[in-house]
Formats: sequence, C-alpha cells, structure tokens
Amino acid sequence: MKTILLPTDFSETAQKAADYAIHLFGLDDVKYILLNAYQVPHAGASMLVSITDILRQESERDLADETSRLEFKYGNNLALSSTSVMGDVLHTVEKLVETDKVTYVVVGTNGASGLKEVLVGSNAAAIIRKSKVPVLVVPLQVELTTWKKVVLATDYSAIQDVRVLDPLLNMCMAFNSKVDLLNVRREPLEVTLKKSLIGMALDHAFDSVEHEFCFVENNDVVEGLEHYLHEVQPDLVAMIPRHTGFLDRIFHRSVTNRIAMHTTLPLLTLPIT
Repeated sequence: MKTILLPTDFSETAQKAADYAIHLFGLDDVKYILLNAYQVPHAGASMLVSITDILRQESERDLADETSRLEFKYGNNLALSSTSVMGDVLHTVEKLVETDKVTYVVVGTNGASGLKEVLVGSNAAAIIRKSKVPVLVVPLQVELTTWKKVVLATDYSAIQDVRVLDPLLNMCMAFNSKVDLLNVRREPLEVTLKKSLIGMALDHAFDSVEHEFCFVENNDVVEGLEHYLHEVQPDLVAMIPRHTGFLDRIFHRSVTNRIAMHTTLPLLTLPIT
C-alpha cells in the first residue's frame, strides 16, 4: 500500500497539491495523511500557553475542514487521516516519513517563473534536500492529469542502485508513459566507457516503458533544460538530487539569467538513499 504525505497550510496551493495527488495515485491500495505543522512565535511564558492553545485549535479546525472537503469530493473510499503537530515542518515531515513508512511526499508551490524558483522555494526546497523518499512538487496552475509524457533529467552520474528509479518507473508503467532520458551538456557528447555503461544501465532500467535518449547542447544547463521542456510539453519532469553537479547548478543559477518555465509542470525528485 502506498502512503502519501500531504503537508498543508490550508492555502489554495496546498489544496491543489492534495487534489492532484488523489487524482494521480487514486483510491485503491493507497492512504493519505494530511499534515499541518505550526510554530509558536516567541513570547512570554504566560502568553505562550494561550498562543499555543489558539494555534493548536486553529490547526485542528482547519484540518477537519480540509478533511471534510476531500471526503465530500472523493467519497467514502478515500483513506484519509490527519495530524496536527507543533514544530518545524521539515523535521515533522522527516519524522512522519519514518514512522508512517511514507511512499511519496506531495507539496504545493505557487508556480514560479523559473525552475530555480520552484526548487529554492522555502519548504519545498528544504524537503527535497532532506527527504529520503520521492517528493512531488505541484504548481498551483497544474492540470489534473496523469503522466503520459515524462522527462527524466540526468547528468550521467552513475546510479549505484537503479532501484532509486522504481517510484518513477512504477507510475510510468501504470500510466503507459513515454519517458525522455534527457542530458543537457555544454560540449558535444564525448563517448566514454563510463558514460556508455551508465547509458546501458538506464536503458535496461527503463526497458519496461517506452523511452528514448535525448541530448541538448547549451552553455547554460538550466536554460537548455527549460527550452527542452517548453518544446516537448511533458506532464512531469523528474530529477535525482545530488550534493554536487546538475541540481546544484540549478539551485545556484543567477536569477537574472533565467528563462521562464511553464508553471503547470510538476517536479518529481528521486532521492539517493
């Protein structure tokens, strides 16, 4: 059974992420957890107790309202629970991922003007960096659809365990997706034994779904990726976060040098654990 964690601040963005998740993963053999983590501002000891009670009550009330909205919309077959926690959302997510054996974390974003903004936006970025399970980032403007066309952006770094791709592969098989294995490079492709072996490993890993290797040359890796996404109009872009390399170049990219990316494009990150 899949367990989908839905952190929420009860905004329209968070509601869209929850709707997208339920539309995507469905109701069969899946359960959903609504999470609201709230923090108490600094205050005197006597005032702190009162503020804590107010915040807890508001969190529980809003969780009940969101639960009612989702149950009314998706019916009695929706397996949904909720939890209200005082504390930092990142640490709370990390804890629930462990204790509840979470399969995916689904978070919303307002839909930024470029890929960098999607990735460095507050809670979403922190969760991506720390999460031991896949994180699906859902823009507010996204359409409720399945993944027919997927782009996996890869820097051709060796994947020690191809099982890291399983969460993506399983969904692609379920949706009969076509996958583009995209490499954006600054120079013409240099064929080496290492890259050939990595390519063969990727080809074998995706042999159960329709896929092809795609290459783009661009001095700006992120610009090349965004151009490609604009051209092929996929339903999802997937990445494998690393401490160095491709994703870091996205995180540190100059804001003034960005090219707008479709705000309707969800992002799935596949952690190396």
